Amino acid sequence: AIGNGIKQNYPHMAIKLTTGRDFMNSYVDSIKNNNIGYFRKNFTEKVDILIIDDIHELKDKTGTQNEFFHIFNELHRNGKQFIFTSDKSPKEIDGMEERIRTRFQWGLVVDIQKPDFETRLAILKKKALDLDLHVPEDVLILMAQNFQGSSSIRALEGNLIKLSAYVDIHKVELDVDIVKEQLKIQDTPEID
Repeated sequence: AIGNGIKQNYPHMAIKLTTGRDFMNSYVDSIKNNNIGYFRKNFTEKVDILIIDDIHELKDKTGTQNEFFHIFNELHRNGKQFIFTSDKSPKEIDGMEERIRTRFQWGLVVDIQKPDFETRLAILKKKALDLDLHVPEDVLILMAQNFQGSSSIRALEGNLIKLSAYVDIHKVELDVDIVKEQLKIQDTPEID
């Protein structure tokens, strides 16, 4: 979503988007293939914004962290921007070198919490529209009230995808009873 927003508002910006795991795998492959120069160029040349999802995946990976450190420094020196996501704040990521952890803290650190009811309802409506799935309002409200997932929006969307598959397979209309059965929702809604 962030990358799409940047592309929409700043189409001239070059965005490099990857995951911590893919960054690590690319680094390992570059070492195996004796092509570390190409790896570095891939993350530094023609990159205005580097986005790495799940940066905590680099924990305990000393070689990968060292290479990341140098890439970070080069991009920072050239005035480029960074966006990193993690399941923990920078100071809580065990196995991350202190020099990297402190660089993460240079920027704005935002703790994104579980979405409130209105946000969950809006997400469900948008996802249902994307899936071309007719979902009655009372079903959407029930799902938004009883979100049992972690703070992850993926879990909320996953519930809707599960229901979409159920409707397709069984050729039925989605209703409150089906939702309660499939998502194992009790009659007492979750409290925000």
